[in-house]
Amino acid sequence: HGARPLPPFVEVIQHPGELIFVPSCWAHVVENLTDAISINHNWINAGNLRRMWEFLVKEHANVRRELLSWGITEDEEFETQTQIVLRANSKLDFAKFEAYVMRGREMVAEECRRCDARGIVADHTVDGHRHPDELAESCCSLWAEFSGREVQ
Repeated sequence: HGARPLPPFVEVIQHPGELIFVPSCWAHVVENLTDAISINHNWINAGNLRRMWEFLVKEHANVRRELLSWGITEDEEFETQTQIVLRANSKLDFAKFEAYVMRGREMVAEECRRCDARGIVADHTVDGHRHPDELAESCCSLWAEFSGREVQ
């Protein structure tokens, strides 16, 4: 078969004092042309929630396996210890993840109620007519719908 075409890309030269935002799940390559400091923050959002859950489940299994290899027995405290180590390693545990998802559900429901109250629907229309100044609000509604499905 023929070679697979490369996806479109953007080449950017970042100058001192500039910030670059890379959305979740975007593949990217960085080449520092001079000495540089990179500050990264990895966000959890509806776009990568499933990946975050898969990571957490995998890390949980790794922690369990490691604790068992140290000879720690599976007694009533084992899961508590597993969660403590998981939280120390990943800055996240199942309780924190659940709290995040529950807060996400509340925010999605709140956004949907707000949009519903203004008559904004998912097809970028208000009362059946397109309103360009309402597009940003409608996009929020679309994002709320996507997020709602993702946090289910």
